Amino acid sequence: MKKTLLLILISIFSSSISFADEYVLVMSKDDNVCQQMLKIYNDDLKKFGEIKYDLHKEFSTITWEEKKCYFLDNGYKHYTNVLMSKFDINNDGNEEIVIKDESVRIYGIDGHAIYFFKTKDSEYFKGNEFDGAVFRRAVGKLTTTVGKLYELKELPQFLYLGIGDKEAKSYYTLGIYLYLHPFFFKGNYYLDMNDNAHNKGIYSTNFLVILKYSGNNQISDTCYYLKVSDCKNE
Repeated sequence: MKKTLLLILISIFSSSISFADEYVLVMSKDDNVCQQMLKIYNDDLKKFGEIKYDLHKEFSTITWEEKKCYFLDNGYKHYTNVLMSKFDINNDGNEEIVIKDESVRIYGIDGHAIYFFKTKDSEYFKGNEFDGAVFRRAVGKLTTTVGKLYELKELPQFLYLGIGDKEAKSYYTLGIYLYLHPFFFKGNYYLDMNDNAHNKGIYSTNFLVILKYSGNNQISDTCYYLKVSDCKNE
């Protein structure tokens, strides 16, 4: 299986294959969801040049409520706007409280974060605002962060020259900034995760990942896509 994936990646990066502004599926653990989302992504790229998440029922079926989150600093409240919803993000048969923060700022650029909580923690979110200290109670999170890139471990590692020109191996990764879009498909909740917002150049890889939480709050990668643009046969 890994050899097959490696051949696919070599073919994609080769100049002998032509693609134009489309995603290519390079890893699938569930063709039902991976192929359906591939069609959505590529139809949007063809029509709009980007994915229009709000236009698709898979994403819009999850409704969000705006909340204010504050952090205390020397007795002063510093606010940020977040989104809150309730759905079974970890597919254990019970709803969780899900917080989405779209303003995780690093080096002047905003990324996303997802936190989720057990329903017994609903008391912390009753009003229009809540204390950001509650994030420590989250039973699961996925966030833009410095120093820890998301590794695509379902793809073969690639070789590179390390220290002293010694051959080393590494996984493909997403860039620093994560952009997260939960969605619902055929009885399960998934997360669309990419690093390609705002055309950030060296901070983007053109990979898109669909992952799924399990009942023990662990994530597993379901689909990998690679966006290939403006390549021509030579």
